[in-house]
Amino acid sequence: LKGFKEGVDVQEICQKYYCLPIPDQVTKINSNVFKDKLTKSNGANLLLILGSNISEIGESAFEGCDGLVGTLNFPSDIRILGNKAFYGTNFETVNMSPSLREVGSEVFANNPSLVTAFVACQTDEDLLKSFKGKTFRECPKLQLIDLSTFEQNLPSKLSELKGDNVMFVPDGVCKSGFIAV
Repeated sequence: LKGFKEGVDVQEICQKYYCLPIPDQVTKINSNVFKDKLTKSNGANLLLILGSNISEIGESAFEGCDGLVGTLNFPSDIRILGNKAFYGTNFETVNMSPSLREVGSEVFANNPSLVTAFVACQTDEDLLKSFKGKTFRECPKLQLIDLSTFEQNLPSKLSELKGDNVMFVPDGVCKSGFIAV
């Protein structure tokens, strides 16, 4: 997917629409294509709807797009999220797919609106392999990272997802698999 073509009035698009659907024909969103384009200063207040066949979102693809809001649901075939793919956005909820195999550094960092992230992976080892670190850094409203699909023995590197103040609440104390932040 290429970003906006030359001559397209980004501000007009941001003010005219409430939703940005990425078509099902798209399988990859390249690096930097929307970087700093879908912004509040351009009038954007958009829901992002990812097409069902997207398998990769490149580095900084939506970085600085603070006009992206609401819930972000990943398609079932998503495999790769590049570094800072959604850095500086304003999603309130993120629902990750168990198909994710690589999650770059700071993918959702610097998101002042993020409250909940649902992370689904096949096994505990997948989490260690997938997340490059500081995925949720500087997300001051983040209350919950739901890892309820995981086995009991979660990896010790979980604190790297957000940085400081991440805690795993063991089974029996709270709903199994939640990280309270």
